[in-house]
Amino acid sequence: MAHQEMLDTIGATADYQKALTVNPEGSLARHNLASLTAKKGNLKEGEKLLTEAIERNPEEPHFLVARAINISAQVIIQKHVWIINAAFNWTLTILTHG
Repeated sequence: MAHQEMLDTIGATADYQKALTVNPEGSLARHNLASLTAKKGNLKEGEKLLTEAIERNPEEPHFLVARAINISAQVIIQKHVWIINAAFNWTLTILTHG
């Protein structure tokens, strides 16, 4: 966590991956790696890691909440992408057809 708190995401990622090498069943390291992965913009990979953490420790409510937040963020992003694409297509139609 020290690297993560200092915003050293490369160092933190390496530490969590090393922790998973030492203990492949490590749900906390997997959860923390998922959080970093999602913060770097890879929400799908973050969701995958959170699901793996839940599979290893299904009684941990923080993992369930983190995955719910991750999935919600993916839905919000998809909606925004749809809106942006619709606005772009509408603008393009107006510009090309007057």
